[in-house]
Amino acid sequence: MEEDKIDPAVARLMNEEELSKYIPRYGDRVFAKNWMPINAEDHGNEDRKQKLINQIREKMKLPAIQNQKKKYGVGNKNAESKTRKIELGWMSYQDGSYKQVRRPKGGGTREIVVKKEDTVSNVLDIGRKLFFPDGESAKRNADDFNFMVCVSGSEEPLKKDQTVGGLYEATHYKILRLYVCTRLKDQDSDQSDETDRNLTLKRPRLTSTPDVTPCTSGCNNQTRIQTLHSPPSMPVSSNDDVLPSSDDEVVFLGNDVNTSFDMVSDTLVYSPVHVDYVGNEIFVETILEKVPSESDSVFIPGSTFYEVTDAEGMVSEVPQDPPQTTDSQEPTNNDSFFENPRHVTESETVIIRRVHCVSDMIQAFSDNNILLANVKFKRVLENGEEEAGIGDGVFQDCITEFWDTFFATRTCGTTYKIPTLHHSYQESEWEAVARIFAIGWLRFGYLPIQLAPPFLKEALSLPSPETSLMEVFFNYISPTEKDVLSEALQDFQSADMDEVLSVLSSHSCTVLPNENNLQKILEEIAHKEMVQQPAYIIKCWKPILRSIGETMTAENLDKITENLQPKARNVAKSIKFQQSMSQSETTVSNHLLRFIRERDQKELGLFLRYCTGSDLFLSKTIEVTFKEMSEFSRRPIAHTCTQHLELASDYSTYAEFRAEFCSVLNSGVWVMDMS
Repeated sequence: MEEDKIDPAVARLMNEEELSKYIPRYGDRVFAKNWMPINAEDHGNEDRKQKLINQIREKMKLPAIQNQKKKYGVGNKNAESKTRKIELGWMSYQDGSYKQVRRPKGGGTREIVVKKEDTVSNVLDIGRKLFFPDGESAKRNADDFNFMVCVSGSEEPLKKDQTVGGLYEATHYKILRLYVCTRLKDQDSDQSDETDRNLTLKRPRLTSTPDVTPCTSGCNNQTRIQTLHSPPSMPVSSNDDVLPSSDDEVVFLGNDVNTSFDMVSDTLVYSPVHVDYVGNEIFVETILEKVPSESDSVFIPGSTFYEVTDAEGMVSEVPQDPPQTTDSQEPTNNDSFFENPRHVTESETVIIRRVHCVSDMIQAFSDNNILLANVKFKRVLENGEEEAGIGDGVFQDCITEFWDTFFATRTCGTTYKIPTLHHSYQESEWEAVARIFAIGWLRFGYLPIQLAPPFLKEALSLPSPETSLMEVFFNYISPTEKDVLSEALQDFQSADMDEVLSVLSSHSCTVLPNENNLQKILEEIAHKEMVQQPAYIIKCWKPILRSIGETMTAENLDKITENLQPKARNVAKSIKFQQSMSQSETTVSNHLLRFIRERDQKELGLFLRYCTGSDLFLSKTIEVTFKEMSEFSRRPIAHTCTQHLELASDYSTYAEFRAEFCSVLNSGVWVMDMS
């Protein structure tokens, strides 16, 4: 058969007489025909195609696709998880409606893991222990309340024998959210018998309809929050136990409503708002209550808030020192909005390609609702692989990388920078840059201090005193141009007129200068460069940055920008060593402090970025530890999320230490490979 080139495909086409010449016995012929694989050629082509695809994916450094013909484990009950995660909150009946209790009052939203067979009664017991430790709470004793459990989006209390697994199957929620609802026993007498028996939760009447804005930054509609544009005159409860402007998610449930749950999302962000109408777009800004004090206080972003009640009974929020968190720590009850935003909005991960940092971030932040989400960054390296690092360090490094590239490609100036117009940057792109400005300040206190102060104050809607722009303009132009113009102002007759005319013509000056009009010409040029040309950019930034400007004054802004500049003394004071060190470790610690004191401002920015992810001084403590390293692998290792620096303990000379540290800082190839 082999000599006659008869393969299984040919044998299938032969009749009994022809096949009997090669297989004499009938039973063997029947077995051979049934043994021959059907569509063997098709299977061969399919396998060949799969092999070629995997070869291409291997060249692209992508994982190979396995051709799984059978799915194993389907229906395997032993592999099924026996537990589920749920979110549990506390709502208290007050003023005719149920309102969620804030974290400072012992409430908030907690994530717990329960068994699928646990009943609502078990969840209620867990809730009582969480919100009423030892039977007490910030409100009253647990014995003074009637308790029930409801699921988010339901109008009926849950039956006590319902299981968590059954609720997941009935609701199909990704994460089930339940609420422990409490009501004082003495309040029952004020309601009807039916209300006392059911404790039914209903939604209050809303004066506006939800507006769902499409997401343009890679999220789907199910995980995107619905923003409720409400008028500024929305009622706010004056009680200090439960506030609608909560750091946590706030859900209002009342009795006098006809609105169904389908009309709004089950997560609403509610705070006193200030609404600006610019064209056809609505800008919603949070209004911060000012705490009465003898001296104005500066709002510190990314900080924790505590409540202060003034003489009129109004509750205001005052910032405390921002907490230090790492990517491995769970947020505590004292975390601020951005430190623990899971109680307010859904999280959103933005993929940033390192070589396209500016364009990717502008595309992501073109979404009007991006500032309401818990934004996390995931970075893709130049070779197409995802960076292993996660957490605040990656976020800060992406913000720093954005502004470094933005200053280099979209601004003019030397010491001070002014954004310049470009045909590819329309209104949406400039608004996206403003949102990146806002999220850096609100989350970490990062401010692009290289922007010229007059431009910065105008964009933040800060009233600045009438001062000459000449000093700022001289920091905007190059040092050579500054020297030429300064000499001409001091002694016009001895100045080199060719150089003066060359400098003025580079700034589009069409007036012939003389000793009497040179000062006026320079002031007009400064105003044109600093205020007039970026006027369109300022117009795009103002609606988004106005709420930030309302938290500070022009003098505060000057002080903030001064404090953010890296200075050797401040950086050296932020270094924290171990309490007990050996002789060699003490020597290396002295090398590090000497290295910091010898750096200029630009090199200090590189050092801070390597250690913290930000090239500005954000008043973070950098902890230094020592470890044994071989001479081949010896190098400084920084953990940006925890501001932790590891150094080798065996440097023999300062020159050797300086050479290795400068080599790392100047390489610019920093990969965060620790998650």
